[in-house]
Amino acid sequence: MVRKLGQSLHDGLALTANAGEERRKSRHTPSPVLAIDNGAVLRKLGSHRTFVSQVEKGHTTPAEIVAGLKSRIEDRVREFSQVSYGLHPFDVVEALRRHEFPSDLEDYRETEDPGLSVAIELAAMLVREPVEVRASTIDFVADLGPAVERLSQLAHEIISCIDLIARHETSHGNDATAYLSSNLFSRMLMLRGNQYSHIERNHCRRFLSAPHIEVHARQALGLTYDEATIVLDASEALYSERLEAALHELNQLVDTKGADFVEPASPAGYLLRSLYAEMGRLGSFTEGDLVTATGLSPAIVRAALDLLSHPTGSVEPLKVVERIASGRDPMRGKAYLRLDQRYVLVNTAAATDRLRDTFENALKSNPRAQNSYNKWRGKQAEGIAVELLEQILGVPATYTSLKYRSKPSPSDPAPELAEADALFIFDSVALIVEVKSASFSSQARAGDPVRLVTDLRKTVGHGATQAARLEQLAREDGGVVSADGSWLDLSQIVDVHMIVVSAEELGRAAIDIDALVRSGVIPEDTLPWVVSLHDLAVIAEIDERPPAFLLYLRQRTSPQISRLFNAGDELDLYILFLRGHLWAMADPRVLAAKNPMSAHVTSGKIARYEKQPEIVVQSQTDDLAAWMYYKQGQRSTPAPRPALHANRRLLEIVDFLIEEHKPGWFEFGADLLDGGPKAQKVLASALDELLRRANADGAEHSVARGLSGHWGYSMFVATVALNGETSREGMERMGKYLLLKKYQMRAPRALGLVFSPSGQLFGAEYVGGSWKHDPDGESLLAHFKLKNQRGAALPPSAKRRTRRLRV
Repeated sequence: MVRKLGQSLHDGLALTANAGEERRKSRHTPSPVLAIDNGAVLRKLGSHRTFVSQVEKGHTTPAEIVAGLKSRIEDRVREFSQVSYGLHPFDVVEALRRHEFPSDLEDYRETEDPGLSVAIELAAMLVREPVEVRASTIDFVADLGPAVERLSQLAHEIISCIDLIARHETSHGNDATAYLSSNLFSRMLMLRGNQYSHIERNHCRRFLSAPHIEVHARQALGLTYDEATIVLDASEALYSERLEAALHELNQLVDTKGADFVEPASPAGYLLRSLYAEMGRLGSFTEGDLVTATGLSPAIVRAALDLLSHPTGSVEPLKVVERIASGRDPMRGKAYLRLDQRYVLVNTAAATDRLRDTFENALKSNPRAQNSYNKWRGKQAEGIAVELLEQILGVPATYTSLKYRSKPSPSDPAPELAEADALFIFDSVALIVEVKSASFSSQARAGDPVRLVTDLRKTVGHGATQAARLEQLAREDGGVVSADGSWLDLSQIVDVHMIVVSAEELGRAAIDIDALVRSGVIPEDTLPWVVSLHDLAVIAEIDERPPAFLLYLRQRTSPQISRLFNAGDELDLYILFLRGHLWAMADPRVLAAKNPMSAHVTSGKIARYEKQPEIVVQSQTDDLAAWMYYKQGQRSTPAPRPALHANRRLLEIVDFLIEEHKPGWFEFGADLLDGGPKAQKVLASALDELLRRANADGAEHSVARGLSGHWGYSMFVATVALNGETSREGMERMGKYLLLKKYQMRAPRALGLVFSPSGQLFGAEYVGGSWKHDPDGESLLAHFKLKNQRGAALPPSAKRRTRRLRV
């Protein structure tokens, strides 16, 4: 957000007296900000949107619409040159940095920020080396604000037109491939600094800072990844130190002599011009400045500056737009604008975001280096993904790099060996993990739909297919043959989830499972959770309860969630989930077919299911960003960790199960929290009523609930210990009832709890295993006059042995 300092330099002078207080409130130097009316900018952009709407309505074909948008671009590029004529390129870039970037992160909220950092990059490429620069005086500042305001608007409009052209050029009705492609291009075009830097750098160091990779990098670029980040950090620090010193000195001069005594030729006048007019003076630096600041050799600093800078005016304005539109952005991975061996910051966050790409592209020039790096990156990506999942789940992976094959059969007497990167097993749940480290090709980034689908099939599609193979064998064969010939029994598994982790940031391509199916990237019956390493790391850092993660997997891979929730970012969906809003009613007909013992299908349920509206998910990550910035020391105001919003009573039960990892803790923790806030409240109220009735009359009372979802069906039972009854006796009594209800409802798993009259949990019992006919069970059902829940055909796994575990 931009703080308004007034419409003239003299209006802003009065605020310098408050600079010391501002610095005490923040750990960071508050940037001096121009008097820009963001409301005016947004209003003018509103007129641009009106123009776009008129263009789209006034033409009938995509080609005509594209022609109108290209004409608009040419007009705006010409005007940009006119408005910026006579302004020094460094002053324009620095002014736009202060306009588009937040001055600090204390109160920053992405949803309220109209800034677009790519606008700064575009401006840096459009400005020309000045033939004549107007003399700068105090009065000049009154003109700079409106000029920068207009330049910002023009840059926003040009970017908007580029994005719209890409959408119309790849538009083919409801074609899912074009949809994914245009969204990826839009994300690559618009977003900068969209990864938390501490996570992004940690992963890049794992990929690029190994000694044998650094040797190749130095041969190709003259420096290593770590040296490049040292230069980037030093330039940011140098910029902040200069601003801090200038603000401090100006504050002292104003305190001593007063604002009325400031003259253009005075020291205060010089500082004012440097802060608010000739901003490139403070913001720019030389190679020597960075050699001094970093302690690196001149050759290394020079290599970094050559790698990370864009020469002023090196590409003609319309060619700049053409290259951006074709996915060949000249500023991609650049941090600085260069002019006469001086440099000014453009966007270090964007450069850091794409620094890995820069190094990887350089390594491609040497086939031996590229091969070595690809193998190393794949190994490291697998290691990072498994470490993060172990952190999220609180347990080590059951198997890593699991090599297996199917059972030999007459049709396939010698099955080929396959591999799963990781396998986590929890009682009746299995998580199959595949990690893919390949990057998108330049053609896919540029919006080529065919190449995007090819790349997605190599990464997401291949990973999903590998995971699906193991899932199928677990379901149909009850296990697999390990590489050493031993049998890996998976017969107890009834709930399987596939996780495909990509080292590449996938954007909407990872979120829209429905589009992945329609574009042929993944088969229709395979719904994996596709996530980037970065987003997985953020989820691990939030550190929510492991059963909540299983519930999130269930929700994210639900066909209804994929169809109804339209989001642009994985973390938006995760935060929405934590808030209890990522939930949709499953098709009751599908549930009845999968779980015959679940609730009956009614016309009312079908109507409610079919009337569910599509939900467009706006940004949900403001609070997450505030917490991350506070954790990383980028803001001083404390911010709470995002946490799961769920019923307190049920969370107490989940925490009880998690403690010492009681049998069934993982899947039943998720089962209890499923169904949305309303279902949680109903179950918690039933437990409260159970305790009330037990305390009222001292008699035996119980609660039995079937829990169902697209993931399956389970049985939950709770009772209260009777007066004089020991915890052991209470558990035995509840255990008999639990087995009876599990048999009656034909549930693949069941959980029973015993409470004390005061509400304290005594213990839990878990029973797993598929239903099979039992004469004794039938007799008990008849004795207790419980309805015999028949009618469903026995599943293929009906002969599996029942497991009973008690704590």
